[in-house]
Amino acid sequence: MVHTLLNNHVFELKSDSRARSRAVAVGALRAGTNVLVESPLAVTIHPSHKTRRCDECLREADGLQKCSGCGVYYYCGKDCQTVSWKRHHRRLCRFSKEYVQSEVYKEAPEDARADVFLLAHLAAEHFYKLETLDDAQTSANDSLRDSETTILCRSFNHSCKPNAAAMFEHVPGGIRMVVKLLEDVANGEEISISYTDPAAPYSERRDALAHVYGFSCQCSRCTLDASTASASPTNQDRDELRHRIGAAVQAQIRNEQSTLEVLRDELRGLTPILDHELLRYLPDWTSEFSSSSHDGPYDKALEWGNAVLGVYVLVYPSIHPLLELHCLELCKVAWNHYVTSVAPGRPDTMHVKGAASAYLGWAKSLSEGLHKGLEVSRSSIVSEYDVLESCLREE
Repeated sequence: MVHTLLNNHVFELKSDSRARSRAVAVGALRAGTNVLVESPLAVTIHPSHKTRRCDECLREADGLQKCSGCGVYYYCGKDCQTVSWKRHHRRLCRFSKEYVQSEVYKEAPEDARADVFLLAHLAAEHFYKLETLDDAQTSANDSLRDSETTILCRSFNHSCKPNAAAMFEHVPGGIRMVVKLLEDVANGEEISISYTDPAAPYSERRDALAHVYGFSCQCSRCTLDASTASASPTNQDRDELRHRIGAAVQAQIRNEQSTLEVLRDELRGLTPILDHELLRYLPDWTSEFSSSSHDGPYDKALEWGNAVLGVYVLVYPSIHPLLELHCLELCKVAWNHYVTSVAPGRPDTMHVKGAASAYLGWAKSLSEGLHKGLEVSRSSIVSEYDVLESCLREE
């Protein structure tokens, strides 16, 4: 028998024999709908972002000042340092200094270091007083305990083809998590997120799910990927596929009325293009794009970037955040290619400017759905769109 465990009027949790529970839509929901908004119990900076982001507000900033007591925490100003001190740092300052100087810290991988600080923040913020511990004890009533904890710890199951994603927004006093639909969802359809990057190769997805979450995904996509994982693609196969995808993207760029949905349909018509093939090539393509997108050659960066865009359009849901970011990055690359060409403004270079406009238009169409209900993050990216639009108008 299927039992309803929780209902928040957007989705409800149903009991499930395989996954214990699953979140299903209550009514038809449109892409861009916020299905869950929650503030985290505790947050921490990943070591890879240390000295670049404030340990309190998590914003990226220049000239961060480190704590004089431990030398481990960095802040963008006195206000954030004061908030952090009151929140948890007064209990962790000495521990932090001792921990980062220990052999355990030096030998631990970055993810493990982040976990230690996250747990330390959780303990310092919530469980440092006896009365807090008393309040935190779970109820002996099974149904009450399940309804209190289920939504936070296991609301959404994993899928390698998700229809939602967990996003994070800066708000006054910190950040909050928003689970947002990336595709339209029918009444009763399961809402799922990906616990890994959907664009990662099969072996990486498999290993991450097994190591971190302790299960093996048996979805149709993983089953297909596993059956073809031993095949070794040739460089000729890779280059031919990249050129075919690039040509399809360029054709849609020249069509001023085109959308990413039209591009997706065109790419699906290329035979045979399968997810498992594309994802084996993607790491090399993204590496080539990254290395050439900042300093050039920009024409080569656009070739690699178009191939990456084609993969993203096929693999990610309709309005995935990485699609917006990649289109925005392609706009910048196309603009740099245009203004550094021999004679910007000449007819033979205007197609590059047109490409920049097309990429920007695609990014904006994604932004409207992604940032609906995320007013703070929306305001932080509007200025970037304004600058690019101004450049394209003036030239």
